Amino acid sequence: MRVSEIAKAVQAFQSIESAPTREQVVAVQDRLLAAGCDTQGPPVEHFFGDGLYGRMMLIPAGQFLIGKTHRKAGITVQLYGDCEVTAPGMAPERITGPRVWESPAGAKRMIFAHEPSLWIALHATAETDMTAIEADLIVPENLLEKPS
Repeated sequence: MRVSEIAKAVQAFQSIESAPTREQVVAVQDRLLAAGCDTQGPPVEHFFGDGLYGRMMLIPAGQFLIGKTHRKAGITVQLYGDCEVTAPGMAPERITGPRVWESPAGAKRMIFAHEPSLWIALHATAETDMTAIEADLIVPENLLEKPS
């Protein structure tokens, strides 16, 4: 059942032709979570600079993930790979690395990796503790409006 639910979620993602609503993103996420899937993706390596936090993850080919909602804008870098990406307010786009772009506040991306893809996200924060960083940068799911 899990494989069929994942396939249905990926199919729903790939059928989106224009910028999805937040409700559509959450519906895909809920479908994956109900199937017992982890939508947060592969392990992350963390880096810290003076007032800067970076996170790097290698997304394996075939991985489907849904990011968290960010409070603040940041910078995203795809060093290499091939991914389909969409988010509320962003039409689906196939992105190949290298590529750099600004991720706006409120972004909650859906990503499907066609090839192994190395992503780095950079955020301005004075925090160095991961719990404090999450509180500073991420909107908790329970504070977001659920679709009716």
